[in-house]
Amino acid sequence: IITELGVRNDDEYPMTLYLMNRDDGTLQTLGTSVLIYTNVMWLGSGSEFLYAIATSVKQYAIHHYDAATHADKLFAVIEAIHIDRWQVSADSRWLLMEATLSQEVYGGLYVLDLTTSDAKPILLTDQFTHISQSPVPSLRWLDDHNLIYATYTKYKGRTIYKATFPDGTISELAHFDRDVGFFDHDWSPDGHWLVLSQYLYNKTPATIYLVSAKGETREITLQPVDDQSVCVGWFTNETYLSQKANICDMTLGEG
Repeated sequence: IITELGVRNDDEYPMTLYLMNRDDGTLQTLGTSVLIYTNVMWLGSGSEFLYAIATSVKQYAIHHYDAATHADKLFAVIEAIHIDRWQVSADSRWLLMEATLSQEVYGGLYVLDLTTSDAKPILLTDQFTHISQSPVPSLRWLDDHNLIYATYTKYKGRTIYKATFPDGTISELAHFDRDVGFFDHDWSPDGHWLVLSQYLYNKTPATIYLVSAKGETREITLQPVDDQSVCVGWFTNETYLSQKANICDMTLGEG
């Protein structure tokens, strides 16, 4: 996939997407997005992929394309002014799309069933937020059907949920008051536990939390650390003993 920037004009900042055949160097134009924010995701190791272009400053069209046959199909339309990372479930059925819905609503999280050609995107929440400053993903599939995500609501705080597909059942796993924020987080290797370190605002002692996929929350109080934020990491014993475990992966260097 090759992208070409256009000339910015008021709210529009066009971006044209091309598909290049690496064997002969030919280009196939996929389309021009009126916004610079686009996304492409190859589906498996074959010739099919999804791509998104903004058809207006408030709407994105998701297309399914087959590079082998040049078949281009409009797959879905979502309301958004910005799209971000895409993630597919382990069984390749569900596509997650982070999106800014408007200038006032930032935390959109869409879910799309890739196995149904006429499926409507599900707006799972408009309050999705990343759990901490860590680049470790804040979205986690426990298996083919269960997803964990977090939200933040002004004046109410942070909540961690589990959503089950395809029925769409949503259950609350944990809730934290509005003054509780997190500096770092990590998932257990099996994905069923989430460890969180509280972001400190001149508070001691330090606190970390364990949240399970079954809805259990444990609070662990550590020894005072002179107002320094605590890094957390969940590693297998082999990785830990290899000295390659990055215990604080949002900072420069090895951590």
